[in-house]
Amino acid sequence: MKKILMIMIVGALVSFFVSSSKAADLDVFKGLSGTLQIAGGTAHIKCEKAAIKRIMKAYPNINITIGGGGSGVGIKQVCEGLIDIGNTGRAPSPEEIKRCNLKVYKFAID
Repeated sequence: MKKILMIMIVGALVSFFVSSSKAADLDVFKGLSGTLQIAGGTAHIKCEKAAIKRIMKAYPNINITIGGGGSGVGIKQVCEGLIDIGNTGRAPSPEEIKRCNLKVYKFAID
């Protein structure tokens, strides 16, 4: 369930970044509940917080926390199992991807 929620959250965040906030479709969250923890790079944290606020307002059974710390923290904490999504402004190394079994989703590339 957590993996499904994470994929949907990533999809919604991508949708939120490329469309107006009124057009972002939150129906993908219907019937879901759970907690998702995000940390790492902060380049897009303001937009992410706005999207998270809308998601949690529409679906109170979903709890999403987001924190900074930098790109290295995002990757490190995902590898350690402390968070679900690690924001990073750099590509993870092939060794990090293999060692931590990372799934990379590119969005809001600046």
